[in-house]
Amino acid sequence: MLRMLILITIRQWRANKVRTLLTLLGIASGVALSFSMQTGNAVLVNSLQQTILKLAGKATLQVSAGDPGFPEDVLKVVRSTDGVKLAEPVIEAVARPTSEDAGNILIIGLDISSSPEIHEYQFEERGGPVSDSLEFISHHDSILITSQFAQDHNLGEHDKLELYTSQGPKEFTVRGIIKGVGAGEIFGGHVAVMDIYSAQYVFDRGANIDRIDVMTDPDAGVEPVRDKLVERLGPGFEVSRPAARGQDVEYATATIRQGYLISSLVALLVGAFIIFNSLNTAVTQRRHEIGTLRALGVERRYIQLMFLVEAALFGMIGAVLGVVGGFYLALIARATSISSTMYQHMVVPPSPSFSLEYAFTSAGLGLAASLVAAWFPARAASRLDPVLALRNVETVPSKYPFTGLRFTAGTLSIIASLLLIRFTTPHVGLTLQLSYAALTLFGFIIMLPDLSEWIARALRPIMDRAFGSEGLLAIDAIIESPKRTSATVAALMISLAFVFSTWAFIQSQKSSIVKSFDRLTNSDLFVFNHGRTYSFPEGLGPLIGSLPGISRVESARFVSVPYGGHRVGVLALDTSGFFARVESALEEGDEDEARELMPKGEGVLLAGNFSSRWGLQVGDLLKLDTPNGTLIRPVLGILNDFSAEKGTIYLDRGLYKTYWQDSGVDFFNISLNIGADRGAVKRQLQQLLAGEHQAFVFTNVEYRERMLGVVDRFFQLTYLQMVITIFVAVIGIINTLIVSVVERKREIGIIRAIGALRGQIRKMIVLESIAIAITGLTLGGMKSLVDTYFMVHTAAAVILGYSLPYHWPTTAVFLAVPVVTVVAAIAASWPANRALNMEVNEAIGVE
Repeated sequence: MLRMLILITIRQWRANKVRTLLTLLGIASGVALSFSMQTGNAVLVNSLQQTILKLAGKATLQVSAGDPGFPEDVLKVVRSTDGVKLAEPVIEAVARPTSEDAGNILIIGLDISSSPEIHEYQFEERGGPVSDSLEFISHHDSILITSQFAQDHNLGEHDKLELYTSQGPKEFTVRGIIKGVGAGEIFGGHVAVMDIYSAQYVFDRGANIDRIDVMTDPDAGVEPVRDKLVERLGPGFEVSRPAARGQDVEYATATIRQGYLISSLVALLVGAFIIFNSLNTAVTQRRHEIGTLRALGVERRYIQLMFLVEAALFGMIGAVLGVVGGFYLALIARATSISSTMYQHMVVPPSPSFSLEYAFTSAGLGLAASLVAAWFPARAASRLDPVLALRNVETVPSKYPFTGLRFTAGTLSIIASLLLIRFTTPHVGLTLQLSYAALTLFGFIIMLPDLSEWIARALRPIMDRAFGSEGLLAIDAIIESPKRTSATVAALMISLAFVFSTWAFIQSQKSSIVKSFDRLTNSDLFVFNHGRTYSFPEGLGPLIGSLPGISRVESARFVSVPYGGHRVGVLALDTSGFFARVESALEEGDEDEARELMPKGEGVLLAGNFSSRWGLQVGDLLKLDTPNGTLIRPVLGILNDFSAEKGTIYLDRGLYKTYWQDSGVDFFNISLNIGADRGAVKRQLQQLLAGEHQAFVFTNVEYRERMLGVVDRFFQLTYLQMVITIFVAVIGIINTLIVSVVERKREIGIIRAIGALRGQIRKMIVLESIAIAITGLTLGGMKSLVDTYFMVHTAAAVILGYSLPYHWPTTAVFLAVPVVTVVAAIAASWPANRALNMEVNEAIGVE
């Protein structure tokens, strides 16, 4: 029996090739998005983890304290700890050759005179190892480069290589060529090794190092040694396995995955409605066939099984197509490139690799969505009365009866969602947070038949006046058969609400960044190093300040440091200059008190997302563990700042240098004299820095545009997801119009027989499509009112660490009206042609 039912299903697929293809595309699009998101993110995380492990060499533990590093005296404490076999200091810096378009090179500073066992670098036969380490150390220009870098830049042993450093351009001598293995494989193979003390000098690290790689005694055990190091070093240090640092990277990308997960679920949900609509269409088209099978004695359960098997086949084939399409989507979109720009040690992100685990997960989601969506159409098909099923489909009632209970339940569901969004904290977990959006969706879905009919009835007089009888026939087709259009309207509602709320989320974030930028970052000019490759020397500030037209130069350092098991940002700046430049900087707190105490190092300021995430308010004490003791200062104020996901702490530079022993500068804020020509001063700065530092000089407007460009690049994949989601919804429109033509075949035939022109029939079908689109657009706009609140309040707190101001995307909604209308008209072209090609006699005689 099952085999016969499958054969019937396949025969129907052959007879309705377009509907079959559209249905497969619907589910395949959702699966493709899910698979591409998982694949792209997995490549990113795996690549970063492998980078960390390769940099670690044979180290079993690593000691670190955030970006600023820590005093090299700590090395003595580590080496004297029981169970530590070897401990080697490391510095990492990124430099840029002075030759144009040479790209960056990762410099690893090691203690060449010490044991090479932890970091074993293999050498080319023509170069050999460093035979005399003392000679290598005595020449501060000594450097080892990888064979890849040597090949790319045509360098050999004893050749010269000039690099930009904190001390300006420095010429180095190639003392050896190392093979591209281990650490030499990262950074595109562009890696060099220097003596650590030379690296400290040329990159202005003072007596600080970045980390200590530790090899433990096999008999001592890794964890016991780690516990001893934690106890001896104190809370200002992180002691972890290299693999654990890789897990931190995975956690850092968790918010990206969560954003992608939401988008993928939306696409799969829209795809599920396509399946639902397609099987509803199949039930309508095959009523005579179902009636015949039931009349011949086929049991109800086999009819239901036939449609469930059809849905399973749709799901499996669509899943295969989606997995293949998702893999190529990951290749094209290169999702890793959007996020990997945040990490120094990845120049060219690797190509995605195919994962069976992600393929089965995504395919399983697609199959599950197909079966869930098919349940109700399959159940309805099994319950068809054989006598009614053999009658003309146009005589079968297809309206949903209005029930106050259903409408009340939907309203209460939406209200509950709003209350949960408003009053629950952002730390309750992603599963519970997604339930808020699910409640909103449930509420709109159960009210959708009533809302759709009300909107259609409101459109009826407008369609009558604007388009006459064709408009009335088009809108009446929707009013009289809401079941036919409900799935498509739902798919449109979901996809458009997703587009509107995501658009609002992006625009709200950009608006907040611009507002914060204009308020806090209002300098006339900015000087940044090239890609944050190294720190400027502090002495460069007075040199810049000596240029004519410049009234004030503020040195600033932005680093990430450990706090509460995570990494937070620390912005060390000249706070006296900051308060002289910025008026009304604080959202909370006494600004006069902050203006007085901050330059003395007697307090800190917190970004709003830091305050929200860690529960610190004005007047509380911030306790921040550092390599030189615990920094304890009162919170003097809260301000809006979006520099770091986990929050930012504002410190005075003097206080920062005391606790981190770091005088480096990442950027300079420059204020000009009144009347000074920004363009002229910018050119002077460029001339001053040319040949000495690889620096960017931006005006205020240029830097703001650059920051907004970073936000846009971050959301590039989201824009692509929005396009695909709309595409899936358009498939639903086409499907609905096809079944509309089939159901109204006799009606269309009669209209043609009494003299309707072919153009009028086409116009009627196109207007029906536009009416469906407007209904979906209206409901999508209504749903986006709640979804936008969820995105800027809850989703923003999860993804960004802070809530955003609520701005309903009015512009996006108004822009969507003509776009959706045109797309709907285009989508109606094929069903309209099908209606025009019907034989009038055959259509009138259909039973």
